[in-house]
Amino acid sequence: MKFVAAKSFHNAPELGLKLADTIDNFVHPLQVPKGHRFSIAPSAESLKGVTNLAEKELISKLVLFDLAIVDDGTPSAKDAITKIDKEVKEENAANKAAEANRPLSIGEQIALGVAAALKELGITGKQTAPDPKK
Repeated sequence: MKFVAAKSFHNAPELGLKLADTIDNFVHPLQVPKGHRFSIAPSAESLKGVTNLAEKELISKLVLFDLAIVDDGTPSAKDAITKIDKEVKEENAANKAAEANRPLSIGEQIALGVAAALKELGITGKQTAPDPKK
């Protein structure tokens, strides 16, 4: 069965979901990001086709707690997935805008100050200390 994460949730080891770090919104292997597509019992078309009791229980909990939507191709599922994709796109845009407009941290301010002072002194680029043996 195919699913879409309706909200971000913890990928506990019991879930057994393997996330590649190349997926959109990748945060951590133990974090399933909102909008992520995944499958459980891939050969099953519906919950009735799931034979493994643990997988059936997991699917039921994910859907019951609104963590995932079954991507079964029905119009209601397509509408919900479209809505999730739109929300993810909006959240990503808002996060990028917030990151661009955030004030510099103390560490960043210090680094910029040191870089400006070194530039003023004429020390630029990669410099190495003189060899004391010479």
